[in-house]
Amino acid sequence: MFTVIYRPFQRDAGRPRRQGRPQNHPYKNNPKYKSVDGVLFYENGETLQRYPINKSETSYNIPDGVKSIGERAFEGCENIENIIIPSSVANIEDYAFSYCNAIESINIPHGTLSLGRYVFNNCSNLKTVNISDSVTSIGTHAFEDCWGLMNIDVDKKNHSYQSENGVLFYFADKNGKILIYYPAGKTEKSYKIPDDVSEVGDSAFKSSNLLEVYVPGQVNSIGPKAFIFCNNLKTVTISEGVNSIENYAFWGCGFDSVEVPETVNSIGKSAFGGCENLKVVYFENKDIEIDLDWFKGSDNLTSIFVANQKQDF
Repeated sequence: MFTVIYRPFQRDAGRPRRQGRPQNHPYKNNPKYKSVDGVLFYENGETLQRYPINKSETSYNIPDGVKSIGERAFEGCENIENIIIPSSVANIEDYAFSYCNAIESINIPHGTLSLGRYVFNNCSNLKTVNISDSVTSIGTHAFEDCWGLMNIDVDKKNHSYQSENGVLFYFADKNGKILIYYPAGKTEKSYKIPDDVSEVGDSAFKSSNLLEVYVPGQVNSIGPKAFIFCNNLKTVTISEGVNSIENYAFWGCGFDSVEVPETVNSIGKSAFGGCENLKVVYFENKDIEIDLDWFKGSDNLTSIFVANQKQDF
């Protein structure tokens, strides 16, 4: 038989009691990061890394001296209504302001060189964007799903981009320019693409309110998803001279018939797919080989004509 003796724990008398984190702990002297008013900055404050999503302020002036607004820096900050960008900011990275639904206008100042991909993605209440003369690069889908956007204005001294009636263009080369974005919130019902446009860009007209579009023969290519989800689009005129219609170019459009000119020699996957009203398609090129994948999801298609000859399918 034996006896267990319980002795309460006693701190070593020679060991000093811990009084909390030392004054010079690494969180306060982090050489890479710092916070100002709760906003996280990187590299001595030159990159704004993250603005807290639940900050209650409705306006924010980005500090002068910041050179870059980081990827997703303001993503989902739905309280922000007004952001002032200083001229020190050279680069605004991908998704920087995506889902900032309270912002109605934004000014990109002289000094800014580039806007990243999806930079204003899903800013549903954004109505106007002003782009300065210094911007030389705008990433793809920069204004994707900005349903209320009505006007993009580019400084006339900008040598890379141009706006006409609120529509954004890029000077590709001496042979023509690319139509980058037709604002989804514009209320016009008819639009003629200018004759000096050589290409309609990726998702350029996505979800527009247009009923009618005219594509001139100077346009070489109608890009991927160029008119995707244009549910109201009842008439599209594709002129002789257009060479290619890319993947999903007219997916989900509202027209019931379409004529494809003889000059078109390349048609991408599901180019006329998802068109619930589409019943008749006319191809003028007698040598074209029909691929039914072009019409995937257009379940009410009843007739395809090639050089006025009805095809079996």
